[in-house]
Amino acid sequence: MGDELPSCEPGSVVQKEPEQAAAATAALQRQLSQQQSAVPDRGAAAVPPAAALTYSTIGQQQQGGQAFAVTEQPAAAAETLAAAAASGGGEAPGLAGSQAVAARPKPKGLQMDGASPVHIAAKDSILTWQDDWGVARHEGLLNLGMVVLLATNIRLVMSNIFMYGLRLNLNPASWVAAVFAVASGDNLKTWLAIPGCILFSGAALMVEVLGWWLLQQERKLRYELNKKDVAPKQLQKELAAKAASHEGLLLALHILNVGCSLVLPCAMVLYNEATLVPSFALTFTSIITFMKLTSYAHCNITLRKHARNKAAAAIAAAAAAESVDQSPFLGAAAAGADGQETTNDAVVYPNNLNLGDMGYYLLAPTLTYQLNFPRSKVRRPKLLLKWVGLLLLTAMLMSFMQVQFLLPCMQSSLGPLREMNLLAFTERLLRLSIPNLAVWLVMFYLVFHLWLNILGELMLFGDRTFYKEWWNAATLADYWKLWNIPVHKWMLRTVFFPLIHAGVGKYRAMLVVFFVSAALHELAVGVPLRMLRGWAFWGMMAQVPLIGLTEKLRKRIKSDSLGNMMFWASFCVFGQPMCLILYYHDWLLNNIGMQGLAQAAAAGAGSVATAAAASLASTGAAAINIVAPAAR
Repeated sequence: MGDELPSCEPGSVVQKEPEQAAAATAALQRQLSQQQSAVPDRGAAAVPPAAALTYSTIGQQQQGGQAFAVTEQPAAAAETLAAAAASGGGEAPGLAGSQAVAARPKPKGLQMDGASPVHIAAKDSILTWQDDWGVARHEGLLNLGMVVLLATNIRLVMSNIFMYGLRLNLNPASWVAAVFAVASGDNLKTWLAIPGCILFSGAALMVEVLGWWLLQQERKLRYELNKKDVAPKQLQKELAAKAASHEGLLLALHILNVGCSLVLPCAMVLYNEATLVPSFALTFTSIITFMKLTSYAHCNITLRKHARNKAAAAIAAAAAAESVDQSPFLGAAAAGADGQETTNDAVVYPNNLNLGDMGYYLLAPTLTYQLNFPRSKVRRPKLLLKWVGLLLLTAMLMSFMQVQFLLPCMQSSLGPLREMNLLAFTERLLRLSIPNLAVWLVMFYLVFHLWLNILGELMLFGDRTFYKEWWNAATLADYWKLWNIPVHKWMLRTVFFPLIHAGVGKYRAMLVVFFVSAALHELAVGVPLRMLRGWAFWGMMAQVPLIGLTEKLRKRIKSDSLGNMMFWASFCVFGQPMCLILYYHDWLLNNIGMQGLAQAAAAGAGSVATAAAASLASTGAAAINIVAPAAR
């Protein structure tokens, strides 16, 4: 009945080629299936083919192939069951039908005997670097690392408290005085200047209303020239000249207004004696206003250009059909003035030129203007209250971390910096990197997640992509694309792509982007501190060669994980602490003089410069990276 199964002595091991082993297995399976089919009415105690014979691949590679071992015990069990099936209908001795299956004992776990193979495959050790080296396989080591980091930082916190004491002031009056500090006349004027920035927004709106009126004058001129049967080329020439003169006037007005929105508040901060908190607040408000109004003007200039093109195309099409109605507003009636089809909900140019549209844009968490923003349907009060509570707690935590951990490290770094002791300064730099990184991460969560989401929820602003997975950045270019999405989009649409459309190369356009960003960085930090030293400017410009270097290293090492480690080391461990120490040193030099600086350096974390530096520490760290460019 089919092929015969090669016999083997009990307990013996027979070495066979893989083809012979497969043939023997197939022969046994055919024999058993034929025996079972001969007695179809005897129940369901079929013998599993896999239980007939076990071939185990020995995990040791040889010259001629792999070795296979045949053990006798599974085959003997199979022969017993096969004989029972042939003679008694597939039932186990003493039992009938399904009872035999139910009564058969189930094996508990893996059954092994003294000859069972335990080496069955060729594998590398787990810690050997492989393509499938997954995090899940080493989760225990990552947990160990987290425990070690937690224990180390708890020890550092306790050591800091033992050395400097608890420097947290729980008096609410002192917190209010430190934040607002309205007793000084200069502080009061600085706080009042913040809402005064709305005047520049109103001026920008008036310039755009003037632009729409000038656009109507151009259409009237077209109507009059068409009545005089002016040649088409002459008509286009006169209209282009008129449009160019109008746009030149509007551009000059916008440049004057946008420039004043940035220069006047910064000049007020520089020449007043306001404290750091209101100075930073006014400086950041002026920078945000500058960026918003620049985008507003740029977008409306483009909308007027589209309106002219659509109107000319509509008139040309109507004239070609010999059904032209020489109305001065033809081309703006069939569609929106910018050529968009009108709907009940969508805003079209010039319907956006009103106070409501401008007010929404000023309060929305975006720097880039457009006619229609994605909107959320409803506000979520519970989530909004949660964000507000977290905002207050996070702000207090950041202030405590700055005064308790960041300030002592900065003060202790002054001595090695003055003495130009490179080794000691490097040690203090590394010591400063941990609290600086912690404060910076808390600041990111406070500003980019909590504050911007609160604004988005209040304004029903739908697009909440304020940041992406920048913490996974493998290069500096990736970081600048993912870190600050509102600024990234502003740089792309307002600076980068206009230069590309003007014929500027990609690399030069990127240089201009970083130049604009570097200038804004310098203003954001240098103006409130009243010292334009250029540290932030040159730190940003140094990103350009570093981007090329990290891109080349990424291609060479072919590992995003190593690239991510290099990003954290270069940017957060060395870059930011270096800038923080340099600005802190120069700020103390300007405010307490060389003698006071020497006393502060000698005192380390003493009380000489503590009061003066506490105001800097409460806001300076958040200022270093609040404005970020698009890398490409």
